[in-house]
Amino acid sequence: MTGEEGESATLIRDIYDVVDPRVTCRSYRSWILWMQGFPDQAKQESLRAIALAEKLDHPFSIALALSFATWLEQFLGNMTRVSELAQRAIVHCEAHGFPFWIGWNQVLLGWSDAAQGADAAEEIEKINEGLRYWKEKGSELGRGYFFSLLADVYLRAGQPMRAMEVLTRARTFMHERDERYWEAERQRMSGEAELAMGTETDQAVIRFKDALSIAKRQGAKSLELRAAMSLARVERDSGASNGAYADLRNVLTSMNEGHGTPDLREATALLAKQD
Repeated sequence: MTGEEGESATLIRDIYDVVDPRVTCRSYRSWILWMQGFPDQAKQESLRAIALAEKLDHPFSIALALSFATWLEQFLGNMTRVSELAQRAIVHCEAHGFPFWIGWNQVLLGWSDAAQGADAAEEIEKINEGLRYWKEKGSELGRGYFFSLLADVYLRAGQPMRAMEVLTRARTFMHERDERYWEAERQRMSGEAELAMGTETDQAVIRFKDALSIAKRQGAKSLELRAAMSLARVERDSGASNGAYADLRNVLTSMNEGHGTPDLREATALLAKQD
């Protein structure tokens, strides 16, 4: 689905009458595009999903488009945008009686507020409350990803052991439900937790290399970039050459857009210092 193809203001009910399928497809496609290394196109697809849902004036389609957009903006590292969308989604869902999406957005709001400097303990509780609410409403979808956001807050708060505990829960969930799209990032974050705990660097490197391999196998270029950056930082800090900068350069040069995003800016800066 490209451009404005089929974007009439008529809700499509013959396929699935809870949410317009065009909104669903655009929302999922935004995630896929980001994973594949097309962050700018992903952003545009997400904006189209929201615009179409609003054009249709269909409350549940709006709830889905906003909620999916919070994930995409988190992928992109846009903390303020995550907060804005999550707050908007929660208000919208409360107004229309859609409790299903509230827990989802509480988790994202807790992560984004913590990332912007709010009290970590309060935001951790907010995330846990969102996780409980999400499960109470009958869904386990995305729980491994949500655990990674909680782990990220623990890492930012200087609590790597707690982060590793949460990442272990994410790993268990992944194996139970076979939900593997965030597997590479979970493994990379586990390596970062190892380093923060003072574990032998070799153990973290094993995790980073595993994350890189998983991302390559899945075609997840954006997660491949993150794993390559973690390896390059280890090479920079240790002074030992392990080919990480070459891997990072190869990944970065294969990405033709998104150079204003935090991940690509950081990757570019890492290579500039090495040169």
